Amino acid sequence: MSSSDTVEKVDYYANHELVVRWPFTIYHHPIEKSMADTLERVKASRPRPLTVLVFGCGYFHERAMYPADTRFILVDQDLRLKPTMDAIAASQAGSYAYTCQSAEEFARVVERHSGSVDFITGKEVIEHITEMDMYFPLFKAALAPGGILWLSTPNYGDWTLPLVESTFLEAVARCRGFSRKDMHPNRYTKDSLRGALSAHGFSSVDVARTKYRFALTSSAVKPTS
Repeated sequence: MSSSDTVEKVDYYANHELVVRWPFTIYHHPIEKSMADTLERVKASRPRPLTVLVFGCGYFHERAMYPADTRFILVDQDLRLKPTMDAIAASQAGSYAYTCQSAEEFARVVERHSGSVDFITGKEVIEHITEMDMYFPLFKAALAPGGILWLSTPNYGDWTLPLVESTFLEAVARCRGFSRKDMHPNRYTKDSLRGALSAHGFSSVDVARTKYRFALTSSAVKPTS
């Protein structure tokens, strides 16, 4: 059985609850601060209400940071999330929820919302997707001119994250019934993430390491012309 098969047998919500527990907050809090800081830029530069596409939304515990009138486009590949996503979309005027398990399915979502999105977030998602070169153009197509794409991903360009991942995090995973080996087919460095965003036509590309160099956060703008 592959590690990905095993992960499917681990409770989804139990895994994601670790995000808000110490010591995992050492990794996640700087990421969420970067997201919040970028959201402030979006709020200052875009008309209200904002339209936000949350790519790989999980159970979307970051929802509270957004203005109350935000219109969400929630996207995730996990069918188990559909009731939660549908409930959020139903409670938020002008919002939608989609389960997408391929780039082709996501392309149909983008076609429906093309050029209308102010802010796209992808928190700890892109490292799991082998065909990311198919998704970057779709992110760009979904954004309105001047809209911002924000992404975070583990930092494989320094020694700290690989060390922690192969020791402590692997031990935690084994205790929960799976292995982290081969979990991340895309292992980005600061330079490779910047290069990918620039190569797909984004401007004002900024990629930064978080505290302790565990993760990368990035923002990029869809050009206005």
